[in-house]
Parts: sequence; C-alpha cells; structure tokens
Amino acid sequence: MKSEKLSEIVQLAATLGVVVGLGLLIYEIRENNAIAYQQSVATIFSTWSDLTIAEMQPEFADAFSKSMTNAGELTLSEKVILNAWLTTAIIVYQQEVETSHLTGSFEDVEQVLLDIAGSVPYLFGNKFSRDWYAANRHWIPGDIVEVIDSELESIPLGADLEYFDRLGN
Repeated sequence: MKSEKLSEIVQLAATLGVVVGLGLLIYEIRENNAIAYQQSVATIFSTWSDLTIAEMQPEFADAFSKSMTNAGELTLSEKVILNAWLTTAIIVYQQEVETSHLTGSFEDVEQVLLDIAGSVPYLFGNKFSRDWYAANRHWIPGDIVEVIDSELESIPLGADLEYFDRLGN
C-alpha cells in the first residue's frame, strides 16, 4: 500500500516536472522568436540604410538616369551597380515579408506586399530593370513575383520617368 502511494506521488511529481519543462520550453521559444524578430528588423533597417546611401552616390545616379533614358549605353560598371541595387532591394523586400511572417500578422505581410507594389514603377519601369527581373525572377519568392508580375502588366516602359515627374510636381 505504501509503495503504491509512493509510486503515485513519484508519477505525479514526474508529470508536474514534464508540464513545468514544457512551460519553460514554450517560454524560451517565444523569447528566441522575439530576439529573431528584433535581429531581422535591425538587418532590414541596416540594409535599407545601405541602399539609401548607395542611391545618393553620383555613380548610382548616373547609372540609374542612364537606365531610364538610354539603357543600351550602360557600361559594364553601371550594369553592375544597378544589378547590385536591384538584388539588394529584392532581398530587403524578401526579409520584410519573412519578418512579417514572424509576427503572425496577415496585415503586416499584406502591407509589405502593398509597399512592393508601390515601388514597382520605380524599380522596374525601364528596360534594363525589366530584363534584370526576367533573368532573376527564378530566385525571387513566389508572393513577391506575383505582386511584381501583376503590377508590370499595367506599367508601360518609361513608367519610372513618370514616377519621378509626379514626385517633382
């Protein structure tokens, strides 16, 4: 009788230990997710800052303006600059989508996709960037490709010039 009672107490203590252990595991997972989210946000901010700095460089401005007006005359160096810029922009958008998934908020993901849609005339309004997109869309995540494709259907070549004209007025 006493051994049965002792066995029940040991089983109860073991069960309680498992429940407490699972609780701690859940807490640790949530903490790790919060840290991962913060690191991801910091990476996105840093990369956007790098892109902004790159866009302020005269070499980028020359290459970008030439891509809008006469892409056929781009030098290899200018193509490399634009290639790096477009690649980085897509990677940042990809990071934003992935980070939004961490929050578990459908609205956050939708907002990022709307931001991407709004930038399509700027990013892909000229022939060089559209050719880049056609050659690189295989590695771009499907949800981003869907947004870009749907926007490109209604955006004529030269839309980047119109985009900047609207900004100036």
